[in-house]
Amino acid sequence: MKIGTNKALMISVSLLLTLSSCGKSKDLKTDGATSPAPTAEPATKDKTPAQTAEKTPEPPKPTVQVPSPASTGPGNVTGTPEIFREGPFSGQQTNQQPGQVGNRNNLIPTTPESSMNENEVLPPLPASPFQNQGGQTNVINPPLNVVSETEGRAYQVDFTNQIAVKTGGQSKELFYTSAGRDGLMEEFKGYNTKVAKEQQVINQNLAKAVVTAKLTRQTSNGEVAITMSFDEGGTVKIYKVKAASEGDLMRLSLNRAATTGEMEFQGGFLKCLDLDGGCENAYAKMKFSGGYTRLIFRNSLSDMHFQYQENVRGNSGFDMFMNYITNSANSVSTSQTFDSLQMSSYEVVNGRAGMGALLTTNDKEMIGLSIPLVVSSQNSEVNAPVAKLNDLALNYDLSSQASSYSQRLSKQISNVNLTFNNGLGQLKLKLTLGTAPSAASIWLVASRVQKPTMSLQDVRTFESKVKNF
Repeated sequence: MKIGTNKALMISVSLLLTLSSCGKSKDLKTDGATSPAPTAEPATKDKTPAQTAEKTPEPPKPTVQVPSPASTGPGNVTGTPEIFREGPFSGQQTNQQPGQVGNRNNLIPTTPESSMNENEVLPPLPASPFQNQGGQTNVINPPLNVVSETEGRAYQVDFTNQIAVKTGGQSKELFYTSAGRDGLMEEFKGYNTKVAKEQQVINQNLAKAVVTAKLTRQTSNGEVAITMSFDEGGTVKIYKVKAASEGDLMRLSLNRAATTGEMEFQGGFLKCLDLDGGCENAYAKMKFSGGYTRLIFRNSLSDMHFQYQENVRGNSGFDMFMNYITNSANSVSTSQTFDSLQMSSYEVVNGRAGMGALLTTNDKEMIGLSIPLVVSSQNSEVNAPVAKLNDLALNYDLSSQASSYSQRLSKQISNVNLTFNNGLGQLKLKLTLGTAPSAASIWLVASRVQKPTMSLQDVRTFESKVKNF
């Protein structure tokens, strides 16, 4: 159907990708609906229409329209974000040489009122600060859950007027968000208001200093570890803490050999949250130099919904990508189909948040995206650049595929932008394929699978029994 004149159309296709405990099985579905695209350059107004189906329909054959030329070129060129250096983080003492920290008082503010400035900006996420330490894999155990027929379907997500769940951190005009539907972020943000004013500022300063965080497990010995990078006076320092089981939690200790910073590590724990005994969802509480910080880690499969421009001509990259979409939606017996979309994220309470998204195909193609979890204001709209990475395992809890998978499909994508993000693990990406004047767009709506986890009341009960440190 046509909506007005001089408007591009985009076809909608939903794909359900699942893993079960017996191995992989694909249930690739489409809602059979079409939805109007915004103009070829939708900026932040490119919305997914609300769907009316109460449950996932049976997969009708999608109709692929005859291509026609796209009317505009790509948007902002995707770049690899660099660490933005603004000098010491708020409250840090500056009477030391560059890169020197470690004084127990380096998080204590001189003027608490000014340090509590809500508009203080944070540096953007870097592309890859960690060294490849080898022998690491994700912490999926047992396997990731399948998507429910009644919850979390990507084609049902409507970003209209959704208020994003925020971490409390900010980067210039953008606000960092959560990535789950369990209420943990709001719960933990409330904890910091229960301590003295000066301690609140110290905690917030520490949270702002956390640049990235990654939860991993060594395949050789099963060791679980958290690797974090901190902005210490404009210099990025690495801290690695090891986790050892202790009752109903995992106690953290500093791995000095893998740590380059000088802040004093004063204790911490990791709590796995999955009710099935896995650790795809977990959180950590740590103390450095008198400040406390909390981080939430999530790893899951994601349901997918594609929207794409109709009538595109002369764009080989678009045609290649569309081949995978239509083959998958039609269950064509070919390896040129999508296999899975896995997401791994971290959230720092009152700080940054980032997500790695690994899209793989059955003929060993991969697309790796490093997504800053941000929004522009109260609602879920945003226009933020997303970085393509060859090896997401350097930053996120995802298996390394760089050496065994091809980047041929990924290279067809000239630009990726995050356009919607509700802070619940549901987001929309605009993929630009090719360059002007024949550039075309495909939109990917992703909705992560939410496993059953501990309730907020169970978390509160657990927290009440943890000894102070």
